[in-house]
Amino acid sequence: MRQEPLGIATLLADSLGRIDVGVWEWQLAANKVLWTAQIESIYGFEPGEFSNQHRHDCKRH
Repeated sequence: MRQEPLGIATLLADSLGRIDVGVWEWQLAANKVLWTAQIESIYGFEPGEFSNQHRHDCKRH
């Protein structure tokens, strides 16, 4: 039976979750920082809790 190939995003997310590593992206034009759920967990946030106000959020830790 042939399986459909997994997308690179799926493979990356699965791999990062297995080794307890996350990824963040800084969108300079929008002055916005995006964190994966794994990065939030590493820094003690609940999934979706990081507010993109990185100066404020990161000072709490």
